[in-house]
Amino acid sequence: MKKSLFAALVLLLACTSIGYAQEEVDIFESLTGYNTYDFDFVGGGARAKGMGNAYFGVSNDINGGTWNPAGIFEIDETIVGISWFNLAPKGNSSTQLNASLVELNHDGSFSDLSSFNFVSPIRVSGHPFVFSLNLNRNFNSFTQVGVQTLDTVYNFSSVTGRFFVDTNEVNTSRTISQEGGMNALSVGFGTRFYNNISFGATINIYTGKSLLFIDENSTGVGFRYNGFQFANFESFSELEDTNKFSGANFTLGFMYNGDKVNAGLVIKTPFELKENRNQNIVSETFIKADSAAAVSLISSGTLYTTDILFKYKMPLMLGVGVGYQVNEKLLLAGDLEYRAFSGKNIDFRISQTINPGGSNFEEYVTLEPEWNNSLSVRLGAEYMSAFSFGNVPLIAGFGYVPTPAPSIDDFGTSSTVVNYSITAGTGIHWEQIKLDLAYVYSTSDTEFGSLNGFQDIKNHVITFSFTGVF
Repeated sequence: MKKSLFAALVLLLACTSIGYAQEEVDIFESLTGYNTYDFDFVGGGARAKGMGNAYFGVSNDINGGTWNPAGIFEIDETIVGISWFNLAPKGNSSTQLNASLVELNHDGSFSDLSSFNFVSPIRVSGHPFVFSLNLNRNFNSFTQVGVQTLDTVYNFSSVTGRFFVDTNEVNTSRTISQEGGMNALSVGFGTRFYNNISFGATINIYTGKSLLFIDENSTGVGFRYNGFQFANFESFSELEDTNKFSGANFTLGFMYNGDKVNAGLVIKTPFELKENRNQNIVSETFIKADSAAAVSLISSGTLYTTDILFKYKMPLMLGVGVGYQVNEKLLLAGDLEYRAFSGKNIDFRISQTINPGGSNFEEYVTLEPEWNNSLSVRLGAEYMSAFSFGNVPLIAGFGYVPTPAPSIDDFGTSSTVVNYSITAGTGIHWEQIKLDLAYVYSTSDTEFGSLNGFQDIKNHVITFSFTGVF
């Protein structure tokens, strides 16, 4: 989830008006500070979420194609499923604005479809396969916060050979909201590879978009204007930033199916994830002098920037998982996933020349985000109880998921940011219909250096899944 409130404020500061006139917006600087996603490419389903996303060695239900496609080979019926989620972030952040430390609170909620799934057994030249089609939300991008600041601005002016330095205060109200996320449309299959070893593969086509909206209103009094006259000013600005994701890669999976132990291996191939952005900035500034003799000055401007392009180098992702059926009621699972982010760069397009009838010319700048490699650990358990009205699962899990972007302390030392999660869930299963519900609580802390503050994120996510057998 693009949950970095601090990063959103970096974008905001590039649009802030100082003194009487709106500063020219540096699109390059504003957008590079803004794009710090988690890139936590995970599969779907309430059952998997409730088990702490420890699913590489399980993957034996309709959502298996989003985790380890080799696991779906055990499915012998046509199944359709759909999942919905509600995200409610909490927590707090601080950031440095004009030498003032500003405290911010996260709030709001965001709901959307998290997955649609279809699986069906088929035969190709007499060989059994299980076909899989999935539309799955990989990660979310959500922020909703309002902040009021009183900033000190130093105004420099020269009048009749004399130099003046005036200290003024600017009262600014900002509202920041963003919601959306990245999805993967995955088409693939699972089949028997050798004896009790199955193999599966999917092609993943990445889509999705998000919208960032920033509204700002600033007022100031007593600014030196037009000689010895003084003026008040009021400035309005709005930023609307829309992005779209695109890219494709493959997921390859193997599964060993034992009497009590399943073991899975998952390989996600490297790829280039593109993010196209369209930005619209509208600003107006009103300046009115105190004296009746002075004139009023009104300035306004609109800036449209289209087809901004970032290319993220996504690394090889390698996962292993084990599922252990202790008895007919209890299932234990554990995953390890390695993501080789270190050394991966971001290409930012700074110019584009379109030649009719010829090849286009593009110029890029390479950004170095200084990402770290990550090794995720995920654990989960499921206990199934049988009742006269249906089977009721009780599930729980834990996740330790490092993010690629580092934390920087006050002394400039970097460290790994870890997203910790605790999960739980339940449901009711009948012969042809299954209803599952999962709750995920996650938390992470990030520092941005001595002058840039920190963020403390706490997320609450509820996922509901419906599965029907036909």
